[in-house]
Amino acid sequence: MNELQLEEAYRNAKMLTPNERHILSDMWSIYQRGDVSEALTLSKQVVPELPFLYPAVLAWKESIPHGDYPGKPKTALKEIASELNTDDFGKIFRAFHVKYAIYGYGDLQVKRLWEELKNEKVNK
Repeated sequence: MNELQLEEAYRNAKMLTPNERHILSDMWSIYQRGDVSEALTLSKQVVPELPFLYPAVLAWKESIPHGDYPGKPKTALKEIASELNTDDFGKIFRAFHVKYAIYGYGDLQVKRLWEELKNEKVNK
């Protein structure tokens, strides 16, 4: 967010209801256990109250590597590098940050993923 957006979000902030706090507390416990399936179930049930939760849980699920699939964030980084035809991390990060803001990854998190991809490529 830029400064104006942050100020607007602060002005329009609302208190969570006791039920919303309870749901988010349960979701945190589920996340700590790594139970994506249960998180998806809960997040679908509470869409009317917490509409942002399901897309966030879906992004979590998509980020998990399985088999030869490295997870959506790494796949997206490869795609962005290919689309931009560059290895310049700054350019890649800016594009990732805009297109995949749902992950909320900062530059150091994305840089770690990028370095892992580069190391995997060298080790193959």
